[in-house]
Amino acid sequence: MTAACDLVIVGSGLGGSILAMVARALGRRVVLLERGRHPRFAIGESSTPLANLLIEELADRYELPRIRVFSVSPAGVDTDFVPGRSREQLLKTAEKMPLARLTTPDDVARAVIACIVDLTSSTGIVVPVDEGRHL
Repeated sequence: MTAACDLVIVGSGLGGSILAMVARALGRRVVLLERGRHPRFAIGESSTPLANLLIEELADRYELPRIRVFSVSPAGVDTDFVPGRSREQLLKTAEKMPLARLTTPDDVARAVIACIVDLTSSTGIVVPVDEGRHL
């Protein structure tokens, strides 16, 4: 199979996907290659507030209305992701939070799903998943 293109992008993560969208908006023929499957959970598939502002700027500059930016901000999730943090420490901290419960990975997943499915008219917001820590 032969295909003519102007640009081949390897990797369809955040950066590759945005680059492909911008290149298409500029009239380029793009091939986006990915060895994995989507959707997928990958540590690092997140961004910072500064990155969110840059993504919004790219969306405005290249008229990419499909880009919506959310920051799901979990705290104290019941995992062993943080080295040296015990479950007992997490439970002790959770007792002091307004909701007095431990955040689960499913809680974080539901927040991400809500951003995609339910918050269809929203962008540029931070969704805390922290049992009320920021209240």
